[in-house]
Amino acid sequence: MASLETRQRLGLASETFPLTLDKQVKPGLTDSLACRFSYIWDFPRNMGHATLISVDGVELDLIMNPLGIAKQLDFMNTDKTPVNLPFGKIIIERVILDLVDSERRAAVRFMGEHGELEILATQNWDEESEANAAFVKGA
Repeated sequence: MASLETRQRLGLASETFPLTLDKQVKPGLTDSLACRFSYIWDFPRNMGHATLISVDGVELDLIMNPLGIAKQLDFMNTDKTPVNLPFGKIIIERVILDLVDSERRAAVRFMGEHGELEILATQNWDEESEANAAFVKGA
């Protein structure tokens, strides 16, 4: 992936890519989620969105809105979305996607059928950062 500066010079950026979320921030129902994301961003207009296309092969097309952090492409969705995955039914509470320079980071916060909370993230996701700590706490 090109650097943020290169993408800004081009004006419009879009990409579709897989991410494996296997860092157990709050363990629970599963060890990992195979997610597919996309994004489109118009740098001159400073507008765009990302999409969580699928989780473990189940199509979602969950739109994620920009967080408005300067010089970063960061997106989040907070719609509670029920999903039937191979290991059981879950409710996705939040999804966050960070595209910083050449790094891609993501996390999904979800609940199982019986209310058990789980958060899975990419290995490079930093739960200690201020924004991500709020994500973990559900703020």
